[in-house]
Amino acid sequence: MSDAVSTVRTAAALPPWRLRLLGAVELLDSAGRPVRLPTRAVTLLLARLALAPGRQHAREELVDMLWPDADGEAGRNRLRQALSVLRSLLETPGPGRDAQPVLHADRRAIWLAAGALACDADAFVQALAVGQVGRAASLYLGELLPGYFDEWVLDEKAWQAEIRQRCVLEFAQLIAHWRRNFFEALLSELPNR
Repeated sequence: MSDAVSTVRTAAALPPWRLRLLGAVELLDSAGRPVRLPTRAVTLLLARLALAPGRQHAREELVDMLWPDADGEAGRNRLRQALSVLRSLLETPGPGRDAQPVLHADRRAIWLAAGALACDADAFVQALAVGQVGRAASLYLGELLPGYFDEWVLDEKAWQAEIRQRCVLEFAQLIAHWRRNFFEALLSELPNR
């Protein structure tokens, strides 16, 4: 396969957007340029969607998470406004990006279009789920959503900390098992005296 074909296939496989939530909060377009998320609400809405990309998030659930003190109508208005801002950021053509749908919404739910956004925190969890400890370690650049302390964010941080701790323990057990087997194999190869 030629380098040009390989490059095209690699570029085609990359999602148009990348969201970093581990160690920092940063949205990058397909060319790797940072795009400013204008408000805390917009940032948290995108983060929530990105942390469970295959899920349809109920609008009422999002309102309760993002604006827990707002009454029903005010919360729904804030969600509509944040969604509108997100759409204008993610779905407006610009240098190095097409106007492809990134967000889907109906009267009941909001969700990300499949393959439209890659999120390091989701990739981290997926890598751990399939035992790719090295990949997970390379993705983990710090705490989830640093500087954000909303109740649902703290719950996500606790859940990820638990997963990381379990992974570290399993990895330590694997290393101990490998060391024991390695030294047993070495000792079995020594001549008897």
